[in-house]
This record gives sequence, C-alpha cells and structure tokens, in this order.
Amino acid sequence: MNTKFLSLLLAIGAAVLLGGCDTIGEPLGRRFNPPPVQEIVEAPAERVFDAAVAALREMGYTIRSAKPKQGLIEAYGRLGIDDAFRSSNQHNCKVTIVATPDGAADVQLEVREQVEERTGAGQMRQSEQILPRGGVHERFYAEVRSRL
Repeated sequence: MNTKFLSLLLAIGAAVLLGGCDTIGEPLGRRFNPPPVQEIVEAPAERVFDAAVAALREMGYTIRSAKPKQGLIEAYGRLGIDDAFRSSNQHNCKVTIVATPDGAADVQLEVREQVEERTGAGQMRQSEQILPRGGVHERFYAEVRSRL
C-alpha cells in the first residue's frame, strides 16, 4: 500500500513538472527579451534615417553612433536621479532602418531602461530591461513622420 501511494505521488509530481516546462519557456523568453517595436514608414530609407536622428535629438537623446549605410542609430537619454540620490535610470535607444523592396522603410526601435538603485542594506543593484511598446515608441514614430 505504501509503495503504491509513493509511486502515484512520484508519477503525479513528474507529470506536473514536465507538463509545465513547455508552457513556461517561450512566453517568459518573450517577456524578458521582447522583439523591437517595428513600423513601416512610407518614405525612402535615407530620408527616414535623417528624420530618425532628428527625432531622437528632439526627444532629448544624445546620438552615440549613426551609421547611414548600415541603417543603425544608437542613442542614450538623460540620466534621471531621484531626490535622495538613491536611484538613477536612463533610456538607451537602438534604431534599425531597412529599405523594403517597395521603396518604404522598415523602422525597428528598441528602448532599454537601465536602473541602478541602493538597497536597504546599502548595496547597489543594477537592472536592465527592454521596454514594451509605449509612450517613447509612439512619440519617436510621430516625430519621424512629422519630419518627412
């Protein structure tokens, strides 16, 4: 009787553990590493590149690198520090622009938020996450379209 109960318990435990593996893997991966936000802009890639650089500058970002031939722009935002000097955050942007066969441009925007904060124990904790589509993305695409 005791071995039957133990065998049943082990079988149920294995089924629960193995059954959950497939359902957790992909959604968690997308949650922690979402793809860049993508929009098609109806203009030549060269014009979109210049508009994207101007849009980032208008939004207060500093351009770290702009490579028109590769269609790649990297920029970083202002450093935000709280009043008690216990935490800081900064947004970094990566824009990739690819010409499409029909003469438009595929614009991909990845915004990373970096946070550094002092814990209650006095240690510093750093984290970084890719932001899902939101206000920064919407404003960027609106600024780009307004410049075309």
